[in-house]
Amino acid sequence: MRPFLFLVIAVSLFPYSVPAQDYADTESFLETLLSEYPGKYINDETEQKSRYDTEEILDHFASLAANPVNINRATRYDLEKLFVLTPFQIEVLLDYRSRGGALLSLSELSLLNGFNERLAEFLRPFIIFGPSGGGFDRENAKFRSDFYLRSFTKLKEYAFEKKDELGPPVALLLKYRCSYGDKFRLNITAENDMGEELFASMKRPVDFFSIALSCDNVALGGKRRSGFLNNYTLNTFVLGDFSARFGQGLVLWNSFSFGSPSNPSALCRRGAAVLPYTSAGESRFYRGAALSVSGRKIDFALLFSHKKRDAKLENGKYVTLYDDGLHNTGASLDRRKNMAESLFGVNAVYNSAHFRIGLNYAAYMYDRKSGVKPNYYNSYRLYDALWGNFSLSFSGNLAKFNLFGEVAADHGGTIAFLAGFTRRFADVQTALLIRYYPASYIAPHAGAFSSLSGCYNQFGAVALMNWQLLGALSIEGMLDGCYYPKPRFNIRGKSAHLKGSVKLTYKSERETASYSVELSNTWLSASNLYSFPTNKVALAVNADFLIGDRFSLGVRSRHSVILKKYSIATGIKAGCNLRKFDMKGGITLYDVRLWANRLYDYESDLPSTYGAALLYGRGVSGYMLLKYGVSENTALYAKFSSARGSQYIKLGLKVKLN
Repeated sequence: MRPFLFLVIAVSLFPYSVPAQDYADTESFLETLLSEYPGKYINDETEQKSRYDTEEILDHFASLAANPVNINRATRYDLEKLFVLTPFQIEVLLDYRSRGGALLSLSELSLLNGFNERLAEFLRPFIIFGPSGGGFDRENAKFRSDFYLRSFTKLKEYAFEKKDELGPPVALLLKYRCSYGDKFRLNITAENDMGEELFASMKRPVDFFSIALSCDNVALGGKRRSGFLNNYTLNTFVLGDFSARFGQGLVLWNSFSFGSPSNPSALCRRGAAVLPYTSAGESRFYRGAALSVSGRKIDFALLFSHKKRDAKLENGKYVTLYDDGLHNTGASLDRRKNMAESLFGVNAVYNSAHFRIGLNYAAYMYDRKSGVKPNYYNSYRLYDALWGNFSLSFSGNLAKFNLFGEVAADHGGTIAFLAGFTRRFADVQTALLIRYYPASYIAPHAGAFSSLSGCYNQFGAVALMNWQLLGALSIEGMLDGCYYPKPRFNIRGKSAHLKGSVKLTYKSERETASYSVELSNTWLSASNLYSFPTNKVALAVNADFLIGDRFSLGVRSRHSVILKKYSIATGIKAGCNLRKFDMKGGITLYDVRLWANRLYDYESDLPSTYGAALLYGRGVSGYMLLKYGVSENTALYAKFSSARGSQYIKLGLKVKLN
């Protein structure tokens, strides 16, 4: 813990003179947004991936809150960085702005075609209504920097258990971000997981180190009034680590897709083609250089990556790839960065008033040959040497239908596609997605909608519906059918599933209290892997109360029944704000006897951290989070939590400079 204490003292004494903006409201907003993740965003097959997605979402929107988008100057690329706007909504906004001038308020924004009050309210922390016009935004030309340090350890393991880990059972995370207006950004991330070596050598003081330097929103024509480049803008140029998103993800998509699986609009992938990487996840990024350029009708992205990967080698060939980023034992350290992968990608998009068509290509190869042994579940997915994918993607608006899709082929000639639409009928939003991913379609960098870990071996369709009634009551429905023509891991033959569910949610918000009740029923979950259908009924009840200006109280209760087994988790949460001190805590009693019926309990956590306790078995979980505002710029955090027999303590320091 000495390095942690040294950094705490050093940064606490760091000189500053200009008070930073208070981001307490933004932190509270993000916490409210993510408190629904346990029920909506985490599923049985992608729990680990969802955790990294969530932390990446937190980083992205925290950065947006620190540097909000000027809605009256924003380019198409700037609006894509918000991730929640569809291509149709972006075109509507750009067209309205060109015809009617600057927008003045959230109310005006909510009246645009395709927008509503809920969307406008969501965007509140991330946009500003500044002056219109091109050029350099001098009003927002400020230097900002954030420093964040987090450490945590597993107390029970540290005190009572001895393991063959190489380093101390303490995790460390350091993040530094600085920016100048909307032009230049620097992101640095350093991380050590529990048990990993700390200061193993001068070249490797921490196990994971990431840096990204980016330049954004630069008019390529400069001061010239004419010329070919005068119509083009450099959206972003990144040196270092970055994430990328092409089309609908059948070729390349290594980032999160914002929105819950039950949200119809989330079926359509969207987001900026290239962004600097800021997360601590050690696998879902590219390392090299990337740029994105926009013209009046054409968007263009180009990227090159060369990075090391964890792999188990036998006779000079790789037999297993690892993405967990954990190197806390001798065996895991031996496979650390044993091989390299090079990747080249290009994306070109044509934009019209109602349609968007893109060409996407990615080529990649390892510096070692494959030694993976063919098996019943992978023999149709093995490749070696140079490989790649090409696709044609589209999205647009036709007769009030928002259409999207992608047709792709790999170097072996196998074709895959997806197509879908979203449509709003008054207060009812609907969506349909059809996907065809042959077993032999090989696209390891794909990130399109899928019921497996990748885009392969499935033919299926999913339909979603969301109906808002009187603003307080919503009804969500889902029907998903999928056929798997080839064997899967632990499934040696053909398989299929058919799922249907419905959820009713009632929310009431007042000045001093808010209530929500969710009743969901998976009324159909049939598969030829089982001789019986499974029906799951879940009930969640939440109530929050404000007591004066400084105290809050919340009650949570979750219930679930599947295979005639009943699970319950009930608890209370409380908060207190006393000038420089913020305190939050909660305690939950749970009885969950069936793994398939396990529950998740959301916990308030440190910045850039998502807390969700997995509840399985029988017991008590609880946490206490303390925040002390040293000054307007600096805050200290401490959290103690206990669940399923394990106790953790987390410490954090956050400094903001303007």
